[in-house]
Amino acid sequence: MTTLVSLARPRLARRVVAALREEHVVVLAPAGYGKSTLLRALALQHAGAQVVSLSLEDADIVHLQARLRPLLVQGATLLLDDVHHLQGAGESLAWLNDQLASSTSASTRFVLSGRLLPDATWRKRFVVFDADRLGFSPTEATALLSGLPGLTPQAIEQWRVRTRGWPLLLSVLVRQMDGLDDATQSRLLRSAGQVSDDDLLSYLAERMIRLLPRELFQFMQTMALPTQFSDALAADVLGASVSQAIALRDEVERRNLFIEPIAPDGWFKFHDFVREYLLNRAKRLSLAAFENNFARIVDWFEAHTDVPMAIEQALAGAVFERAARLMGTIAPTFVTQTGRYRTLQRWVMALPDSVLAAHPLLSMQLGLNLREMGRGWRETAWQHLNKALRDAAQHPDLEIQARVRLGVASGHIHEGEAAQALAIAHPMLDDTKLSASLRRRGG
Repeated sequence: MTTLVSLARPRLARRVVAALREEHVVVLAPAGYGKSTLLRALALQHAGAQVVSLSLEDADIVHLQARLRPLLVQGATLLLDDVHHLQGAGESLAWLNDQLASSTSASTRFVLSGRLLPDATWRKRFVVFDADRLGFSPTEATALLSGLPGLTPQAIEQWRVRTRGWPLLLSVLVRQMDGLDDATQSRLLRSAGQVSDDDLLSYLAERMIRLLPRELFQFMQTMALPTQFSDALAADVLGASVSQAIALRDEVERRNLFIEPIAPDGWFKFHDFVREYLLNRAKRLSLAAFENNFARIVDWFEAHTDVPMAIEQALAGAVFERAARLMGTIAPTFVTQTGRYRTLQRWVMALPDSVLAAHPLLSMQLGLNLREMGRGWRETAWQHLNKALRDAAQHPDLEIQARVRLGVASGHIHEGEAAQALAIAHPMLDDTKLSASLRRRGG
């Protein structure tokens, strides 16, 4: 069995480098068009270039600035991947646009890569490499597929045209052939040729997964669940030793099965399209195993005192009640300590209404934090505060009801609305079921 190597695309990389001499570059295409692979290749070939994979956390300007400011040096080239995560993030996007406007060929150049553009003006302002330019050319398709038995140059071109040069699909076509004899490869190619275009990627991915050794299949199926993983996390979830987890991950990388290193060092993730496929497959095959594995993933991050990442994993696995409880442990100080109000907003809004209604303190805290962001957030803030008040009225815990009342009343106080604050808090004075301290605060 030979190592499957990724197809080098030097011509494409040279075109991007040439474009960077004139202007910033946008790389815009759906998942699977080799955007991240291209950026990593540019980082290796272009002195002073560095890949920064953006995440949903970068919607908070303080998070984005902390990551990018140290890299904004003379002569640097910043390769920003997954810029679609900045969609709707007004402050982060405005700050990034300031950096783009002030950068020149002598200072910092940017490559902005993503599935969509968070700022539509980028398409007109910068050099764009879209799906048509990122799809495999006839020469690249031939280099990738020529080793498969029975594929004439005409047949290779038919596959390229059929897939519109989609790199991910053509790569999956090749990956499923690893280690198979010529007769089996020919049979699989004939079978794939009979599948509809809409079902082709799922068909090829399923064939690829089924042909893997069991332990490798189990590794991919399980470690595609978290949004990111380390060898230590993999060992814990798989019930293996760290050395065994490393060996499995090394084999996945050797076979180029769509695993990507991410920051910080020692962390990895599966390609988004492949992860989504494996995620849905795992849920479909065994919901109980799916939920149990996600519970272990959340446990691991919580045990390693990374509660924000534990929340991210709980939301990814739809373990919403667990996510809400975790949010409750950090929500009172999260925004004041980190400045990441958009993250808290995203977390809270990801909860189903039935879960959020059972945790009115989360709506209250989010509302208070958003109210402090300025007048532009006032309407949204009071929507959350009023929801918290409604949900608290139905909550069985009188202490939680009182805490929400006090929080919403404090919001009115800060806006100079003493009468509204008193109307909300005053009923607590006569409630003998509340603690004396809460009754005093209500007065």
